[in-house]
Amino acid sequence: MSRGKTLAESSPSRDIDPGAGKWVRRSRHEAPPAKGIIGIYNTGTRAIRYLPCQGCGEYFAADPWPPLKLFSAPGFDEICEEVQKHDLMTLAESWARVPCPDCGVLHEPQQRSELSQGGKWLHEGEELVGDKIEGERRRTHIASYWLSPVEAAYQTWPSIMRSYLQAVLHYVRTGDEGPLKKSTNTDLGAPYLPRAAAKRRSPEEFVNRLESWARGTVPAGVRFLTVAVDVQGHRFVVTVMGWGIGLESWLIERFSITASSRPEGERFAGVDPAAYVEDWNVLVEPVIERSYRAGDVELKPMLVLCDSGGREGVTDKAYEFWRVMKRKGLGHRFRLIKGVGNLNAPRIQETWPDARARKDRRAGRGDVPVWLLNVNALKDGIFGDLARDVPGPGYCHLPDWLDSDYFHEITAETRTAKGWERQGHTPNEAGDLHAYNRAACIVLQAEAINWDKPPEWAAPFEKRAELAKVRAESEQKRKENPAPRRNWVKQW
Repeated sequence: MSRGKTLAESSPSRDIDPGAGKWVRRSRHEAPPAKGIIGIYNTGTRAIRYLPCQGCGEYFAADPWPPLKLFSAPGFDEICEEVQKHDLMTLAESWARVPCPDCGVLHEPQQRSELSQGGKWLHEGEELVGDKIEGERRRTHIASYWLSPVEAAYQTWPSIMRSYLQAVLHYVRTGDEGPLKKSTNTDLGAPYLPRAAAKRRSPEEFVNRLESWARGTVPAGVRFLTVAVDVQGHRFVVTVMGWGIGLESWLIERFSITASSRPEGERFAGVDPAAYVEDWNVLVEPVIERSYRAGDVELKPMLVLCDSGGREGVTDKAYEFWRVMKRKGLGHRFRLIKGVGNLNAPRIQETWPDARARKDRRAGRGDVPVWLLNVNALKDGIFGDLARDVPGPGYCHLPDWLDSDYFHEITAETRTAKGWERQGHTPNEAGDLHAYNRAACIVLQAEAINWDKPPEWAAPFEKRAELAKVRAESEQKRKENPAPRRNWVKQW
């Protein structure tokens, strides 16, 4: 009948199905489960290239999955460690070599043309017997091909590897997987599996890594604190996080506030954040102004982020409370946030949505700043951090005083193609609050800190004590020897 044909060509851009952790590859040519161009490839004949080894002469599969196995690079966790210690150019040149799985010969970048010119396409079901292709290819009306980065026409192997290593280093420093996903898709030509899905933990695994420190105290290693507040129907849920070098983190405190300061008979009424702005005052003393003991130092949170969405009425009361905090001089330490569902939105973005309170209506800008959070992207980062096994940059320390509810909450969501979705009706506040605290670090620009020369609020405590002493001495000298007043003569 019709002789028409359709050609589809693309780099993969859809993430691997998060359920792929249970995926078992049934053939060397099968790609991981994913939508888009990978899904089309999997329904087709699944052809990949076989290249002639320049050592033993045997053909080996230039198998695009997993893409890093095409080169001599180590596993992902080891790469994360190495990119922090060594020059990326040196690592890229060292790892940008293709090993033969049969004889172990490492092919150098200058041998790429010889490999490519002698390569052969084999569809699933076919095999090489000598130089001849035999067997019956997979029966389907789609002829599909997947080309590995080894034969990329416009990039050298070292440049492919260097681009990927730069993305890994960015992920290690910030937890942002955006560049890592882009490099995997475009440089390595493979679909991306979010780190959180790649190393998803069970509640039991989290329990096995608990550490001991007193509740509400600051362990060694912490440099500054952030706080996240989630607004529920009749309670505020609070989590305090401590952050150290490379944004290594410690969970310092976790609690709920259920009672307001409004009398109701012989006791105080429960909080109702949607109805009473005065109920928000319970956040001031135990949350915004609270100090935590860190050795000989008292630390206050650098930033408190509070959800401003939820039930009808919550947003208006949140805006009113922020205005109160601004008048008290606390507006810079207490900020409102709102989650957005767009997977491609920036991780955080400051907006000024409430223009009703402004008389000048300048450019439609309101007077209350609200940070919009791409919670899915933030959770990708924090669940990737929770999957780290070795203390250091990005690692999350959990205390042994946590109750079992925390572990069920932190594992209540699953990463899907639509983002992080809750399973059933299990509470998920722990994951949300961890993501909010991570967003606070981004607002503070803590990802960009040079830890060799950190700002005073992220400096070691002994350094802060020295700076405080210098300031006190300077202030004392100023008081003892005030600058002489100048007499101005008005001339006409």
